[in-house]
Amino acid sequence: MEKKNPIKAFIDNVGVVFTLPTARNVLIASSLRNFGGMIVSSFLPVFFGRNFPGFKAEYAMLNAAALSICGFVASLAGGIMADKLEKKSYMSKAMICISGCILSVPLIALGTLTTGNFYLSVLCYALKVLVSGTYSGPAITMI
Repeated sequence: MEKKNPIKAFIDNVGVVFTLPTARNVLIASSLRNFGGMIVSSFLPVFFGRNFPGFKAEYAMLNAAALSICGFVASLAGGIMADKLEKKSYMSKAMICISGCILSVPLIALGTLTTGNFYLSVLCYALKVLVSGTYSGPAITMI
C-alpha cells in the first residue's frame, strides 16, 4: 500500500470540507467569531486598565475565573442543549450558535459602556463569555 503525502491529504480533505455548504458556512462563521473574540480579548485589558486602574489584581483574577469557569460551563451547556434540542428541530444547533452570539453583543456593550462600576463591567464580561461560549459544541457537531 502506497503512503500518501500528508500535506496533499490535508489539502484534499480541506477541499472536501469546503464543498459541503454547512461545513463551509460554519467554518467561515467560526473564523469571523474567533476574530471578533480576539479583538475583544485584546481590547479588554486596555479598557479595564484605563477605566479601573486600581483594580488590576482583581481584573486578572476575575478575568481568569470568567474565562475558565464560564467558558467550560458554556461549552458543556452548548453541547448538551444541542444534543437535547436536535430531536425537535434540525436548526436547533444553528439557533444555539446564533442566539449565543446575538445575546453577547448587548452584554459586552453594557460592560464597556458602564465605566462607573468595575464589578458590573466584569459581570457583563463573564456573562458574555457564558452566553457566547455555547457556540463551540453545536458548531463542531454541525461540521
